[in-house]
Amino acid sequence: MSDLFKRIKWSTLLSAVLTLVIGIFLLARPDAAVVTISLIVGWMLLISGVVSAVLFFAGKTFGFAYLNIILGVIGIALGLWIVIDPAFIANFIMVLLGILMLVHGAVDLQSSFELKKIGGRRWGLDMVFALITMALGVLVIFLHFKAAELIMVLCGISLILDSVTDFIIVIRLARAQRAARKLEQ
Repeated sequence: MSDLFKRIKWSTLLSAVLTLVIGIFLLARPDAAVVTISLIVGWMLLISGVVSAVLFFAGKTFGFAYLNIILGVIGIALGLWIVIDPAFIANFIMVLLGILMLVHGAVDLQSSFELKKIGGRRWGLDMVFALITMALGVLVIFLHFKAAELIMVLCGISLILDSVTDFIIVIRLARAQRAARKLEQ
């Protein structure tokens, strides 16, 4: 039992330290975090694309071989694009998110008017939420990089809180381990 407590404690402690470090980085440098995440995705796509292409030309693919080369070329192209301009991709994703929010808000606005027509209750509240969603969508579109940074800050705060929780768990595990040892004696 003692060995199990020890493994769980060290695993949780390592997790807490890693999430704390990543959380602090996201909180302190959200701009760099956006670019770093984009670069990681870019390199993963690039490497995956190269591996798919090499396997295709080496004859090591099965079944849908031509699909592998197509996916490989797409992976290489997207990966290179992201690695060359990581901020563009982060901005592009945020603009797409803003457009989705705007469209979703417009659909919700239409639904609130339909609800009013059929005599539904609280359609006004639905309309307010739809307008807020649309306004946030417009903000994300026009302030896309700041929106990405805000998401990084929120993720950083979440990770720091998670690490604090993990540290508390480690303390409780250590106490439980001591209590278990006392019972064994």
